[in-house]
Amino acid sequence: MPSEVTTIYIPVANVFTVKGDADEMLKAVSIALYDVDVDYSIQIYKNLTDLSNPTSGTPVFATPQEGRTTYVGYYTIELDKSVRLKPNES
Repeated sequence: MPSEVTTIYIPVANVFTVKGDADEMLKAVSIALYDVDVDYSIQIYKNLTDLSNPTSGTPVFATPQEGRTTYVGYYTIELDKSVRLKPNES
């Protein structure tokens, strides 16, 4: 009997506000996984209208950065394009 593969999409987000007077560059994101061969999709949103809704802002990338993991554990994924964040921007 063939086994079925079930795809589960679980969105995960962090909301940060730039503190201080200087711009910051976001160059990477980190994730922790408990399975292998996990597809991921990264989108950065700026200027959120609702801090409790991470997708309420403007997407930075025209298309999300996507990839696939190869092992269980922690990943730091470098962004294809760094994102400039201005003071007090979320």
